[in-house]
Amino acid sequence: MKRLVNSGGVMRFVLVGILLILGAMGFGQNGTIQLESYPSMVVADGRSTVTITAQIRDSSGNFVPDGTQVVFDTNLGSFREKIVETANGFARAILVAGDIPGGARIRASALRFSAGADIDVEFVADRSLLSSAQDYIEVVGSETLWYSVQDRVLEATGALRGGVVRFQNIEISANDLQVQVQTYEVRARGAKLKIGDWEQEFESLFFRLNKKDGYGTATVWLGEDGETVYGGATQGNVIDPETGSAIATRPYFGMIEVGNRRLSLPKAYVDPRSLRFTTISDSVSMISAKKAVAYPRKEVQFHKADVRMAGQTIMQVPLFSVSVNTASPVITEQWVNVSNNNFALNYPYYLSLKPGETSALRFRYGANYGTGTGAGGGTFVDYELNWNKGRNFDGGLNIGGIGRDDWGASLRQTWRNDDSTTLSMAVDFPAHKSMFATGSLSRQFDGFSANVQSTYGQSLQDTDYRTDSTQFVIEKDPIKSLLLPGRIYLGVTARGSSLETATTRNYQQSAGVRMRFVGQPYRMGTSLFNYSYSLEQVSGHNVRQGLVQVGTLNLGMNPAPGAYLNLGYEYLDDGFASDLIGRHKLTLDGFWNTGNFGINAYLLQSLDADRMSANARLRYKLGPLWRVQYGYYFDQFGVDSFLDQSYILSYRLGFREIGLSYSHRTKRLGIEILGTSID
Repeated sequence: MKRLVNSGGVMRFVLVGILLILGAMGFGQNGTIQLESYPSMVVADGRSTVTITAQIRDSSGNFVPDGTQVVFDTNLGSFREKIVETANGFARAILVAGDIPGGARIRASALRFSAGADIDVEFVADRSLLSSAQDYIEVVGSETLWYSVQDRVLEATGALRGGVVRFQNIEISANDLQVQVQTYEVRARGAKLKIGDWEQEFESLFFRLNKKDGYGTATVWLGEDGETVYGGATQGNVIDPETGSAIATRPYFGMIEVGNRRLSLPKAYVDPRSLRFTTISDSVSMISAKKAVAYPRKEVQFHKADVRMAGQTIMQVPLFSVSVNTASPVITEQWVNVSNNNFALNYPYYLSLKPGETSALRFRYGANYGTGTGAGGGTFVDYELNWNKGRNFDGGLNIGGIGRDDWGASLRQTWRNDDSTTLSMAVDFPAHKSMFATGSLSRQFDGFSANVQSTYGQSLQDTDYRTDSTQFVIEKDPIKSLLLPGRIYLGVTARGSSLETATTRNYQQSAGVRMRFVGQPYRMGTSLFNYSYSLEQVSGHNVRQGLVQVGTLNLGMNPAPGAYLNLGYEYLDDGFASDLIGRHKLTLDGFWNTGNFGINAYLLQSLDADRMSANARLRYKLGPLWRVQYGYYFDQFGVDSFLDQSYILSYRLGFREIGLSYSHRTKRLGIEILGTSID
């Protein structure tokens, strides 16, 4: 055994040495794109908008020259302008929500700098879901509180119900409890559930916080009919509210369904194994803390955090945060990346971390390429401040590149006074040389809805220019379609926009009618088919006459175990963007993982124009330590295109993988330090 260990240590040393020597051969130049969306979640109503901001830098970390073309694409929804030129290193495009709920994959490409990046935006079916992004779960443990990074599970313990979970008006106290963060699921032993002033004790409990339902084993009291369940603090003393007389009850112990302040006997068999806890003791990355605040869609925040990997403490900090969307169990990968001989750092130092306010100084060095292998340069210090009051008031301030000549700032704010009214505003100062602002107001009235979207841009230095646009839409509540299963929305729209420079002034005004048809989703086994169609007729000054038509088809399927495929088709005829990027577009997005093999792929193809974006990543495990990976990346618009193919051979060293990569485009070798998310 000793000889084997020594041989393995020598092999690892030799391997690392070879990789370092080969990696010293250098790396190719490239650009980086950093994408942001505001807001990140809107209603799939065919009129709500999202501002997509692309920040493009060259391989040295400097902004690319003004006028660099950036092409925007999406598999759901549509962009008002798909080709945007940069100003002070930034390009912005307005994404109009589609009619089909789901995740929209946004792709931005700057082909001149061989750079591309993706970001996801969520289209939700119900306006009430917008405020759920601010939901948070508070967890404390009087004895222990642990979080498993790979399982996304919080575990709290404490004698005399010292583990406590709080969510809205719900409180669960228990001797032992676990919270599955992303699904809002709580499992608890020796628990007391409180919803407002209502409470019930359980021996074991499973409860969904966001749905206020679950089940558990408990002692309750049954009425004379043997079905009516009385619980809470009644202890069998039940009084009829009408007669004032006592109701005869008998004690009962067993599985009980629990809802929003109510108990009932199960209507179907409940498997008691669903009450079992997840084993998190063998997790690669663990965090111990005094208190945790979990935002199920975003992150988990910790107070007095002890961050551990493989049981060893790697840092102890008063405030800490980890994303719930990370794909790797190795926690340090969200801060440090080594790719193509380049070192990239993205580390936040938190100044405050509590419900209602988060502030941090973020230290950044370099940036990961959006596609392919490699990283860009540049050193940055950013100040970030985010705030919220309840579910209906949230915003943020960011000052980026502090101390640099190209520093900039941005401000965001959203108000929701109820489930029918939303106001959001944002303003950016790119490189403090220009200003760009957006605003949106939507309101649901009795029988119809109204929506106003505005943008404004102005230079603060150098070349004088000013641009603004406003769109107003009123739609009636949907009516049932008589031809195809679905809903029809009828409405009116008005637009105005202008562009003014030192020498010219152009403006556009239009008004007209619109119609949207949203088909009823059709399920075929494990597949789901969605379809929609909209048309618009406007007239006015300096606008295209004629119908604007948009049609979409979408099919999501699970063709095999471990596989998912989403196919989409879009028809666009607006007389402007369709003449440049084509009227017919196909999209494909999916993955397949089976045994030692895995593949992720994305394709966007225009059928009647030279526009294509494709990327795929194939992985194969040769054994317990060796793996190979192939990546394909292609972007094309008109005569401009970017193609890269990467090959990576990696060897597992403990909880990391170190790899040797080769780029077909640069014809050079590089070092990659990879995580262990591919098993």
